[in-house]
Amino acid sequence: MSAGLLPGGAADLTAVGLGRRPPSASLPAQLLGREPSHAPAPGSGPGARTQASVCTELRFGLAVLSASLAIVYLIAAGQLIGHLATTALVLAAIGLLQIMSAAAIRRGTPRALTAAASLNALLVLAWILSRTWGLPASGGPQPVGLLDTLCATGSLAITLMSGALAVVPACLARRALGAAMPHVAILLAVASLSALAAGHTHAGAPGTRATHGPPYHLYCRLL
Repeated sequence: MSAGLLPGGAADLTAVGLGRRPPSASLPAQLLGREPSHAPAPGSGPGARTQASVCTELRFGLAVLSASLAIVYLIAAGQLIGHLATTALVLAAIGLLQIMSAAAIRRGTPRALTAAASLNALLVLAWILSRTWGLPASGGPQPVGLLDTLCATGSLAITLMSGALAVVPACLARRALGAAMPHVAILLAVASLSALAAGHTHAGAPGTRATHGPPYHLYCRLL
């Protein structure tokens, strides 16, 4: 027997001749009675692909929702620019921030997702305050309408879902609720744009006048 038959060479032959077991690392797996491991590398199995797919779909749905809210705020700002310039500028700024939020969500880093969640949490808080006590420039509590409620609901959805993606993406992807969340986000986006298209008009019936507040449509009172 030559030393080249074993990976360890002469040292392993000497160990065998002396009755000692050679180091297992120097022998092939077949000689040790073990089969080579074919376990997939971490993060490469079907579960990992499913998790990545769910998170990608959810980021897409949330980005669409944020972009739809940006459209609503920008159109409302355009309608108010001749009536309430300060409010119009605030709504335009929110619309631009929602565009940045959509880009951050698509980026998908924990910091970007947290920033999007924080922005929309502030919008939800502002909406609640404006409908209960009133904001400083609103002149008292504002009435609750369809479009502003949909916008607040969309911001709440972005806050919760983006926060979950930033903190517990793996847990979110394993649950059935995580797979349904992208559809919820898309439905909210479609509902907001549909409500905007169906009801956003300043044309009133002949001979009518506003009973409270300035003569702009209820749909413009997003905050």
